[in-house]
Amino acid sequence: MHLHAGYPARAQALAERNRDAFAGLALDALVYIASGCGAQLASYDELDGLGPLAPPPMDICAFLDMFDWPDDTRLTSMEGVVALHHPCTQRNQLRETEPARQVLARIPGLTLVDLPGNDLCCGAAGTYLLTQPQNADRLGRTKLEELRQSPARWLATSNTGCALHLGALARAAGLEVGIVHPVQLVHRQLRGRADTRDHE
Repeated sequence: MHLHAGYPARAQALAERNRDAFAGLALDALVYIASGCGAQLASYDELDGLGPLAPPPMDICAFLDMFDWPDDTRLTSMEGVVALHHPCTQRNQLRETEPARQVLARIPGLTLVDLPGNDLCCGAAGTYLLTQPQNADRLGRTKLEELRQSPARWLATSNTGCALHLGALARAAGLEVGIVHPVQLVHRQLRGRADTRDHE
């Protein structure tokens, strides 16, 4: 967020603090949840004197999909349509949009569709929703209209800013759709944890 807001020195200091926190740890994986954070972690080698993190940061969906899950993590069936939103950081910087689809495909009965216009920004764009709220809302409402015309009951996105922005617009528009991270749906369907609510 500091880089987006034009504070590179502060961003550098925070990156150095992260590097120091990870230094010396015997890590098998460095997992991130939000694609914006993942894009920043993956670009540490572009900051002054930092070098890349080791092990390389990995999206949580990609991490989960690496494994054969034991029987006690079987997922309960979930009927309905989930629209996948591909954040700009995930699509353009990290260049990985499949992990979320792959891990959600493990949920029996679920239908996955791409949100139309996935190649366009939702308007969150780092701090853009704060600095240019009217333009950000205009872009977000385009996404909501696509969502309104789809049969989706959920929108899955791996970017926190996108989720907050689109969620606020959806609530303001009275659109009854759950805006969730992909792993929230996986957690929801874990055997023994599924509930009867349609939306998170």
